[in-house]
Amino acid sequence: MKTKEPSLKQRFNTASVAPKALTILRDYCDPITGATLACAEIPALYADRAGLKSGPIYLVGWIPAGRRTMLDGSVCRSLGAAATRFNTQRKIGHPPRNNDHFTHDAQRQHVYDWESRNTGNNDITLGVDKMVRVLQTVSNDFGMKTPSFRYKKAREDVQEYNYYLSSTHTIEMREKRLSVLLHELAHALDHHINKNKTNVHHGPSFTRTLICLSAQYRHYAANDLEKRMIDSGIAVAPLESLPALKIIFNSLQKKQRAHIVSRIAPGLK
Repeated sequence: MKTKEPSLKQRFNTASVAPKALTILRDYCDPITGATLACAEIPALYADRAGLKSGPIYLVGWIPAGRRTMLDGSVCRSLGAAATRFNTQRKIGHPPRNNDHFTHDAQRQHVYDWESRNTGNNDITLGVDKMVRVLQTVSNDFGMKTPSFRYKKAREDVQEYNYYLSSTHTIEMREKRLSVLLHELAHALDHHINKNKTNVHHGPSFTRTLICLSAQYRHYAANDLEKRMIDSGIAVAPLESLPALKIIFNSLQKKQRAHIVSRIAPGLK
């Protein structure tokens, strides 16, 4: 009795191929999760192992942020089929939402550590009234409804956290530092402006938003912060990949520069 020939998917385990072993032909990085969609040619060695001797063979799939293996991949026998598959996934624009590898908040602790080293210095302690004014100012500047706000002094015997709760659009603070408040506001803006509805709360879109807030309200140089983050191994979404954020941030920076010029040289445009 003749046995049925295994399918391409059955004969080729996409998780067994590291991206560095592939020839990447096209790729796209999801600015929210940091996952990369890749269209690649499979090396002859791997194709032979899978019993696919008539090549070339192509692979289209997602590589999770911080991982070295391609997941949720499709094997294609022609470049045309691979291109079609890539374009279909590109239109969807994001990796599978039901795969834990793509929803893990891998950068969380790295971002916390980076902030303590880079933007935690020369911080400003605010009173509750000023915290509310900062919330209102940032929300108005970015066209977002002002989040509900609660402040509760942290207990010394219990580790408590500041957080943004997207389901109720609420920021709850245990500290009064400006850098921490801007961190939570970055979460709110990432949710409402960048449309981040995933559990990747500290991904590339968040870090880009945090850079924008630090540049606008703490007068850091955005390019310098971006370089320092990337040098520390933290993924940052290009501002061009977040068009709504880009429009608002560039407008705010233009107004800020105009205000500085008017103060230094009145009448100069």
